[in-house]
Amino acid sequence: MRLAAFLCLAAGLVGVTSCSVSVGSVHDDQFRAVWSPDWAVVNAAAKPLAPSAGNPGDCNIGSSATACVRTGQNMVAALTKLETDLEAVNTPQEYTSASTTIQHAIQIDIKGIIDRNNAIKARDNTLFSTAITEVQQAAKMFPQGYAQFPQTTRPTPQPFDGGFSG
Repeated sequence: MRLAAFLCLAAGLVGVTSCSVSVGSVHDDQFRAVWSPDWAVVNAAAKPLAPSAGNPGDCNIGSSATACVRTGQNMVAALTKLETDLEAVNTPQEYTSASTTIQHAIQIDIKGIIDRNNAIKARDNTLFSTAITEVQQAAKMFPQGYAQFPQTTRPTPQPFDGGFSG
């Protein structure tokens, strides 16, 4: 990157009027190739959690336990694929901190959703309370991790861009 910028500067000194420097890398491309489609699937899986006309949100009061468990299962599948795919690619150095935080949040969210589903099936209020705490912890970590990406090269979409997670 520094060499490319230097060469552009040097080219300008000898009369070259156009030069560009790319800040991306092969690792950026690989990371984004996983991030974008996998997060799109996760965001779609989470969409039923959001209240809408005629639907209180699948895991909110007024919905059914069956709907909450089904949405949870879909989210666990999507988050697990995302986690596996992110682990399989090289993470660009400038993404390391953000990716680590996001992957930790994914693990906590998966555990919380599974615990919530098990609590619903077993009618276990103690496990349900633990699950809610886990899901809330993960929900705080996703935006923290996303904010750690360099602003100019942040991958899209944003995690849980619909505003609702696990």
